[in-house]
Amino acid sequence: MTTHPFILANVFTDGTPFGGNPLAIFPHANFDNTTMQAIACQFNLNETVFITHFDKEAHTARIRIFTPTIEMPFAGHPTIGAGWYLARTHGLSALDISTPSYAVRLNHTPSCTTLTTNSYALCPAQTDRHTLSTLTTLPQEMLADKAYFVNAGVCQLLLQVKDMQALGHAKVDLASLKNIFDNNTNLVINQGLTLEHMLYLWYMSDDTIHVRLFFEQNGIILEDNGTGSACVNLGAYLLDNSINHRQFTIHQGDHLHRPNRLFLGLDDGIQMGGQVRQVGQGEFYLP
Repeated sequence: MTTHPFILANVFTDGTPFGGNPLAIFPHANFDNTTMQAIACQFNLNETVFITHFDKEAHTARIRIFTPTIEMPFAGHPTIGAGWYLARTHGLSALDISTPSYAVRLNHTPSCTTLTTNSYALCPAQTDRHTLSTLTTLPQEMLADKAYFVNAGVCQLLLQVKDMQALGHAKVDLASLKNIFDNNTNLVINQGLTLEHMLYLWYMSDDTIHVRLFFEQNGIILEDNGTGSACVNLGAYLLDNSINHRQFTIHQGDHLHRPNRLFLGLDDGIQMGGQVRQVGQGEFYLP
């Protein structure tokens, strides 16, 4: 039997004991693909991150990210969590982390861990407001005229909501979500890995943005409580619309009783991050 250490952390915590998005971190992950997928299924968290390589002298690392059912090409809170662990453990203020999607720069301080990127693809979805209304079960006048596919690591559908109360009332129709993705396959960039159907709804009020992320898993719609990849995609959309040299606080997960607070900075690039809090550690046994 072999023993493998892991860390449990809350990423994007608001400072409360149960705020943030839970993450399992395996710092010495010499596993094959099947084992990593099985471990992620065992933990049954939104994602589990495996640090497959770390070079302290070069300040570089490689990671793999798994949900309970698939591998992700990129995800924000596992990347932030892995960077936080390595920076804290080895006394680093910066490092480069490679994901299956691309490499990002991580910067770490005791109060915040952030990643920086400026690589993304964006295009309007070929759909209409009636379809978007059916998708969200919200009146057309509560929605922006267009939704956008954005990929700064993971392809997601982004849609602006015009009213805070409407954002809270949104319910996603899975069939409509699948149809929009299926009807836009020429626009969707999949990075060669399994694509998840994901919708990111957002409402902006000055420098605060309230968001919700819906995704399909095992044929049902679930909601994430803190989504770094979608925050990066939102930053890409805002940059593409000439919103630059701004900083935002992203509020997510409050009505799920799991408040997350994400930092989004736009300065001729996209900076995304937040606070991380360790909540546990242990050993995982394999035969």
